[in-house]
Formats: sequence, C-alpha cells, structure tokens
Amino acid sequence: MKITMEIMITVREDTREETLILDDGLMIQETLGRLAAKGIFSRQAADCCYVRSRLCREVLCTAQSFATACIVSGDVLELI
Repeated sequence: MKITMEIMITVREDTREETLILDDGLMIQETLGRLAAKGIFSRQAADCCYVRSRLCREVLCTAQSFATACIVSGDVLELI
C-alpha cells in the first residue's frame, strides 16, 4: 500500500507565482503541464526539465514525483 501526503508548495515562473495544495505522489512534470494547459503558467512550463527547490537548495529533475524529489510543504519551486 502506497501512502501519500498532501503538501502545500509555491511554484514560481518569472513574475508568476501560484500556491498549490497537492498530493506528493504526483509527477512534477505532469503537474507543470496541467498548470500550463490552464494558462496559469507559460507553455514553456510544460516542457520544464528542472526546478530549483528553495528548501533543498538543489536543482531537481521534473521527471519524478514530489515525494521522490523530497519536496515538502512550505517549499518554493522556481522553474529554470
């Protein structure tokens, strides 16, 4: 049985910023694609391969889940 948690994070792209509450089992890239499709972020966000985590102080690949990337509530992710 896979256990997931709900996390609250902020995603930033240039001057745009969105705070999200989501399941940490979701894939980062898929989530960015959905936000881009809704017009919240640019179309480039859907193709973003890396994000910078403010809490981890690392650049993370978007081809993994939030949990696998060790992203926790309160983190701020910047699209790069």
